[in-house]
Amino acid sequence: MVRHVVQHPVAGIMNILGVALGVAVFLAIQLVNRSASESFASSVDLVAGKATLEVRGRIDETLLPALASAPGVRAATPLVQGLVTLAEQPGEYLQIHGIDPFTSAPFQTYRFDLDFEKWLGTPGGVVVSKVFASRNALEVGSRLPVVVNGATSELVVLATLDFENAATAGNSRFALMDIGWAQELFAEPGRLDAIQLQGTMERDVIAALLPPGLSAEAPRSRSRQVNEMLSSFRLNLTALSMVSLLVGMFVIYNTISASVVRRRVETGILRSVGADRWLIRALFMGEALLYGVPGVVLGLLGGWVLAGALLGAVGQTISALYTLTTLEEVSAAPGPFLLATALGVGSVALSSWLPAREAALSTPLDNLLPAAAPDAAHAMPSIHLALAGLVALPCALLTAWLGLRPGLAVLSFASAFLTLITFVLCSGATIQFTSRVIAWIGKSHVLVRIAADNLRRARRRNATTLAAMLSAVAMMIAISVMIFSFRKSVDAWITQSITADIFVGPAANAVTGPEHFIPQSVREFFEHHPDVDLVDSYRQLQLQLSVDGKDAAVPITLATVDGGHRGVMRFTGNEGKFSDIQQADTVLLTESLAHRLGLVAGDFIRMPTPLGEHRFRVAGIYRDYTSDQGLVMMARSNFDRFWNEPGVHSLAIYLGSDADPESILREFEASANRESHMMAYSNRALRGRIFEIFDQTFSVTYLLRTIAVIVSIIGVFITITILVEERRREVALLRCIGLSRGQTQRIFLMEAGLLGLGASVAGLGAGLALAFVLTRVINKAFFGWTIDPAIPWLWLGLVPCWIVPAAVAAAALPAWRAAHTGLASSLRGE
Repeated sequence: MVRHVVQHPVAGIMNILGVALGVAVFLAIQLVNRSASESFASSVDLVAGKATLEVRGRIDETLLPALASAPGVRAATPLVQGLVTLAEQPGEYLQIHGIDPFTSAPFQTYRFDLDFEKWLGTPGGVVVSKVFASRNALEVGSRLPVVVNGATSELVVLATLDFENAATAGNSRFALMDIGWAQELFAEPGRLDAIQLQGTMERDVIAALLPPGLSAEAPRSRSRQVNEMLSSFRLNLTALSMVSLLVGMFVIYNTISASVVRRRVETGILRSVGADRWLIRALFMGEALLYGVPGVVLGLLGGWVLAGALLGAVGQTISALYTLTTLEEVSAAPGPFLLATALGVGSVALSSWLPAREAALSTPLDNLLPAAAPDAAHAMPSIHLALAGLVALPCALLTAWLGLRPGLAVLSFASAFLTLITFVLCSGATIQFTSRVIAWIGKSHVLVRIAADNLRRARRRNATTLAAMLSAVAMMIAISVMIFSFRKSVDAWITQSITADIFVGPAANAVTGPEHFIPQSVREFFEHHPDVDLVDSYRQLQLQLSVDGKDAAVPITLATVDGGHRGVMRFTGNEGKFSDIQQADTVLLTESLAHRLGLVAGDFIRMPTPLGEHRFRVAGIYRDYTSDQGLVMMARSNFDRFWNEPGVHSLAIYLGSDADPESILREFEASANRESHMMAYSNRALRGRIFEIFDQTFSVTYLLRTIAVIVSIIGVFITITILVEERRREVALLRCIGLSRGQTQRIFLMEAGLLGLGASVAGLGAGLALAFVLTRVINKAFFGWTIDPAIPWLWLGLVPCWIVPAAVAAAALPAWRAAHTGLASSLRGE
């Protein structure tokens, strides 16, 4: 086995590379997903420390003594939390945690040396992690300008942090400040963000002491909620990453098939002298492992490197769609490596089983005859496989229908797999049909007829390659169509609902999310400007929402709007209008949230407010693509009845008909925005920014589909290499009767081109079918968005224009070798 692999180094390298790419992609996604989970868990552990229960929300600090004296409470400490951005380093931020040094000691999982005089007597004094200090060249005594709510403040580095264990050391942006100075920094005197408790107290006892709108939870519940929120995102990435493994299985299958062809004489001799079928099967599967094991090892190394490259892109996507995070390092947990190794080796063993079985079942006579036709032995007729594919189609439709039912979303992936299998099983029939059509079209050209006939005679081998290419092309097309449809839907949504001329918000919110508020001076500038007709305001609040008939509360985002909102919101089911939220106790829901909770217009939800839990009627369900978690929209007039929260996160400004947005923006930058650190966009600039984030969100998906196509092109190289070996004697005979070397090369290149053409055409059909499943089934089942189908016909028409040349290029080397193989040795079957 080793000698045979060494004698064919190019094919061996291609096989190792095919396995390595599949394993690397799968491992990279697993590592990034694991890194995200560990990052969230680390942040929760670092903040929660050794607390038993946490009370979180907008808390009056007068509640602390009552909780500290509750039965079973051994220790209680207050927390103030907030995010600041660095004024001189765009994109960099700190998570400030204001603590009480007199009560926080029992909860701490960190250490720092500092005397109380400096801690209490230094305004803006902050303790940062050693990693953050090193990254930003900070020392004890360094001054750090930061932006809070549009204003610049100055922090002073007092010391650096040491962490008790690695599990809580993952968040380098964690910083400590005295709780009093933190309340002053965030302009929240007398307010707390959390109270941590330690002891044997009962949760119900603590809950009875809390005012309306607050609850007591175990700290770990926050990490669990985030992981549940990200589960669909991670599952979709994992499913996409496995396509490269699937395509790599076709490559290994063809490679071992080639080995069966090359070594059939050796196999016949072994069988003749007494080797049993299990030994033959084990020999060929062992050969597959000679490719697979190095491929898996290389894939593990490549996966680690690829995970580091993907870490930033995935972190930005999670921050844009879910919650603020910065993934700083790749997880080194052994679980993903073991899983990738098992799947890599298992896929190699599985894909080599069929050709190894074929070699084991062949008779010694079949193997020892030079003119034996290995492709026909033990092959299931193409028509039978095609019929099996037609049976898979209704199964795909059934699983698609079931996947849209509550709790069965995972079946939507079965629908996608069965849809792809339908086309894969029809590969043999596609080869037969294509070869006959091409032979008829090129009947006046001898070389074309030979190439088409060769394609048909080796249909089983070619069908495997076609299936690999078809799978990769179908995935590429399906994802492209889905993204194109999504982009068109988002574009229509922006055009209809985001109609203001100017949008203004704190620049820090582009990094931290909606944490900082618009200064009153900025709002007054636009409200008093003569060219401004209307100013809408927007505010977000994180709450726990309860639904009638459901036990568990769900974390949601409450969005409040104030103003006329001149856009046109698209409602599902033609029910509802924007003016409905001006009615008392009425809200609107995004369709993603309504889908997640199983709600329709007319249902009721319950939200905790400072005045107690209150019921609100759902007046309508509308489209929104800002977050797959969805949000509840409420009019500011309703919001102010329950919450005393005057701040707003952004403004939407509508101008008069003759006003120039760019001129007003320049005026704003020159006067009101000199010190307020606001970001202001015109409508056109905001659209550009939204699509910039959109493309960034799908950057990982683009990479995954590209790698799958690369693996499939490697499969073309392997297939043509196989065909060259199978037809050595045939090619030698043709050469003896006058076929030139150039004509020999053209025959094999035409076969590769026909494979590429077949994969392009079949891939277009499979890709469009998969695109339907992605947009109308998987997307709806997991995210709840409605995406209007749109097809990029021009781009689809160009797919064969680069798939076919890529297949031809992959066949160039084996075609050259076929033309330059010795005639005498080929005729003798050596």
